[in-house]
Amino acid sequence: MNRLLTLAIEAAILIAIIGYFIYVETGFTFWIQDYISDETWYVPSARNILIKIFGVQPKAIHDGMVRVTLELVTPANQQDYYTKVGEVKKAIESLGGRIVKSTDYYTYSTDGNYLPAVCADVPPESLNALSEIPDVKQYAVGECYPRAKGILDYMNYEHPPLAKYLIALVLATVGDTYSTWRLAPLAAGVAILVMSYIYMRKIVGGYVGIFLGAALAFVISLDNLFRVMSGVAMLDIFTSAFTYAALLATALGSTLWASIATGLAFNTKFSGAFIALPGIVQRIRDGEKPGIAILEFIYIPVIMLFLVAVPIISYLGFMGWWSNSVEGAIRWHLSIKTSGGGPPVSTPWDWLIGRNAFVLYYNTAPSGEPYPYLVAVGNPYLYLATAALSVFVLPVLGRLADRGASVLAAWGTWLMYVLIWFLGSKTQYSFYMVQVTPLLYTALVVIIFYLFFDPTNIKATVRAWASLLSKLAAWLRGEARLRVMIEPVVSGEETGKQVEEKGESESKA
Repeated sequence: MNRLLTLAIEAAILIAIIGYFIYVETGFTFWIQDYISDETWYVPSARNILIKIFGVQPKAIHDGMVRVTLELVTPANQQDYYTKVGEVKKAIESLGGRIVKSTDYYTYSTDGNYLPAVCADVPPESLNALSEIPDVKQYAVGECYPRAKGILDYMNYEHPPLAKYLIALVLATVGDTYSTWRLAPLAAGVAILVMSYIYMRKIVGGYVGIFLGAALAFVISLDNLFRVMSGVAMLDIFTSAFTYAALLATALGSTLWASIATGLAFNTKFSGAFIALPGIVQRIRDGEKPGIAILEFIYIPVIMLFLVAVPIISYLGFMGWWSNSVEGAIRWHLSIKTSGGGPPVSTPWDWLIGRNAFVLYYNTAPSGEPYPYLVAVGNPYLYLATAALSVFVLPVLGRLADRGASVLAAWGTWLMYVLIWFLGSKTQYSFYMVQVTPLLYTALVVIIFYLFFDPTNIKATVRAWASLLSKLAAWLRGEARLRVMIEPVVSGEETGKQVEEKGESESKA
């Protein structure tokens, strides 16, 4: 009965937190009937992958009509563009269709950097007739495409395709609208909240674990950056979810699932591989052979890279995929992608203090003035507090409830962004931080549990620092040596305790 009561309490807590999060989230971004920030690229590329590679049409029914975007043949000039659009509009209306967006949205640009197009709703039986309309280059079923040139052919090859597959799945099954495609990132956000609860429940246990798990999930759900990215169909929240899954699998003691989760994160964005280094270190600390630990977190994600790319390889050919999605992606990620105008780039240390935050969407005030509505910035106070506490517990890291796994995962992942910044990837944005944010909050709760649920641990940590600094001072005075040793492990299956007991018995004999 106690077990059933505990399960009921846990279920009620999780349902309350997740229900609150979904309620707030749907009112946060789902009302925006437009592309938000880089949804401009990721949703169309997901739609194009669905149509061109998988041969499946998205569900885009509006009042019994199918929504389509018709790309026109490039016009000679502005007058020619207006003429072509007018003829296409007449043809659509003659088929029983209605115009949704025209030259008021797909505006002409003298530099040629625009999409000549018309978005319309047409009867399903008229779809085949669209390609026969003069000056129509191609058409695609789905919500009206954004105004970017060539967007009906854009595949976003520079990023791995897994997150776009997930978005495409929603487009094909639930629907292709501004609201429905945001269900995919919302699901990723909910998954992180559930996993964070399970993590604390696993490493602490008991009612304290329930309390800390609920507190952790609730704190993560309140973070502004997490909320913003959980409501926008971009790649980063999926990377964050699979990154957290790798940490959880490590805590559950499953190397295989930790490496698979790392592979899933890697296949949403290449930065998903950043969780591998902390995972490798943790596996070595758990007693795994270093060579095996390293290989586990390399060959499984790499194999998954090829498996996930099979549809694209079948479409482009192996060399076409390699050139676009591997060689080209590496060059793209290590390059400076913007200069001059555009959104503010930020360094990984900017993310911790909320500087140079990326604005994903501007809303309009009653006065008519635009103001930043969706800003990719978290809670600098809690981020910096986590940083300070992480430094404080460094000498006793192995004594934490998770033996420092969350601290290692959070700061190891963050430091990888620092590393690639120095390698040349200077174009980074504050929303990248969402991969680290749930890890940071997890580390914060784990540290607080260690320090404050048993106050003697604070004194133990201070003593550990005193001992460490004393040894460092002795080394600086030349009174001690710093030695790094690699010692062979005991052969066979004997543990250190067994060897010690064996030695004692032999000496008595």
